[in-house]
Amino acid sequence: MHSNSAPFVSRRHFLQTAGTLSAALVTGLPEQTHAAPGVSVLETKVISLDHHHYHGWPTLMRRRNGQLMLVYSGGREEHICPFGRVEMMVSNDDGQTWGWPRVVFDSDIDDRDAGVLETEAGTLLINTASTLSYDTLYLQAAL
Repeated sequence: MHSNSAPFVSRRHFLQTAGTLSAALVTGLPEQTHAAPGVSVLETKVISLDHHHYHGWPTLMRRRNGQLMLVYSGGREEHICPFGRVEMMVSNDDGQTWGWPRVVFDSDIDDRDAGVLETEAGTLLINTASTLSYDTLYLQAAL
């Protein structure tokens, strides 16, 4: 039993009410229109010089010096496998040609989801996430 001093509000009722109020606030605000950035796809092409491996989760950026830098998960046998590593490629001619990939990071487990940015000081920061998600897949295949 609940005391009579305060009404009992179920979690479900609270979430429904909060959702309704949130929707009312969002739809009640004046509309702000922003033009979407213009994007033109000039071409698509395979740039990998390593055609025997699967590549995934790329991040592309243009450095202040104009160089294009691409980081991605390479060295893979397939989407889910223990061999992913972070690789980097650069282009000095706006993507017309690309250098051979360099391994930036290769741990004992699957490295993927690479990202890259250049700081104001010109320092390059490359991040990644590693996973053991392949573990279950490989164990099931062994059984």
